[in-house]
Amino acid sequence: MRLPNDDVDRLADYLEEQVAAFGAVHRMSLPHRTDLDRKLGVMEVADCPKPGVTTWCTFGLAHHDFADGGSPRRSELVSALRSPDLRLDGALADLAFTMMDRGFAPRHGATVGQAISMQDDLQSLAERMPHVVIVHPYAWGGRFVSTETGSGTVWLHQVQPIYDAERRFIVDKGFDTFEEILEAKGVSLTDPDRPCSVRY
Repeated sequence: MRLPNDDVDRLADYLEEQVAAFGAVHRMSLPHRTDLDRKLGVMEVADCPKPGVTTWCTFGLAHHDFADGGSPRRSELVSALRSPDLRLDGALADLAFTMMDRGFAPRHGATVGQAISMQDDLQSLAERMPHVVIVHPYAWGGRFVSTETGSGTVWLHQVQPIYDAERRFIVDKGFDTFEEILEAKGVSLTDPDRPCSVRY
């Protein structure tokens, strides 16, 4: 069931509030890879949450309710990279469409294989980090967490590229263990030039 117009407006207001202090918002409407009539919004904000970092956020995934007979479960995806050249708008849109088409609800610690390597304009990144992991939206210091609508809570999920070895480690050892390694090493997942965090 799609969000009613009032809830769409509430969600749009919330997303705008998260980035209002950082500057102009560039809005895009990106098509589904095979069904061009289906489109998904993506917001892009430069120098957010800090200079040199770009933020992207989907707008439209929340129309899909991932609930399985329980309370509404709606989500949007958000990401950030410290790079003047790399863009994750297409990767986020493709991932959101895949989640809707396959009924794959985003959840903390889940990984998605080849989500970066599918993007023609991200081949330089995909050679090193072809996959993504879904994490709590830590990069914005309390922004992009969740918002309430008349149709229930909409949760924000941060999506970041990861190495093949990191994905294998997360699948085998669990995301919590991987997160402990990141914290111990002071690794930021928003840095596309970072080395792999594990030998696995």
